[in-house]
Amino acid sequence: MNFKELKEKSPAVDEKTKSIIQNFLKFSSRHIGLKELPKIKLYSDPKLASSRRSFGGYMGGLIELNVGNRHIMDVLRTLAHELVHFKQDTMGVLRPDSGEDGSEHENEANAKAAVIMRLWGKMNPELFQHAALLAEAYPKLK
Repeated sequence: MNFKELKEKSPAVDEKTKSIIQNFLKFSSRHIGLKELPKIKLYSDPKLASSRRSFGGYMGGLIELNVGNRHIMDVLRTLAHELVHFKQDTMGVLRPDSGEDGSEHENEANAKAAVIMRLWGKMNPELFQHAALLAEAYPKLK
């Protein structure tokens, strides 16, 4: 995915947030070892997040991120986690049970996302001062 596609599919994302996400994608992709990126869709739907019990997900080359009423650093942590799943998928190691709590693939995604966020946070401490992204700025997933 190029970042143009993210911007086109998520027109309500402000320029500052677009820039943060774009820089984070470059940073995290290097740390994960990605040669390409999946499609990324941003949405805000608290009911969907509640029913899925998750703020994001990866399936078949698409990452969906629920961003509304979340802090940018939390959104980026979810993105890093799902990017690790994308990498696992490109390596052909994902299985139907890979997303289960405690599975080796879920634990790897959690651990790598944590390391990436620690490094990113040290480089960008000002991001901790941002307000939550407003739910009203993003579409609901259909």
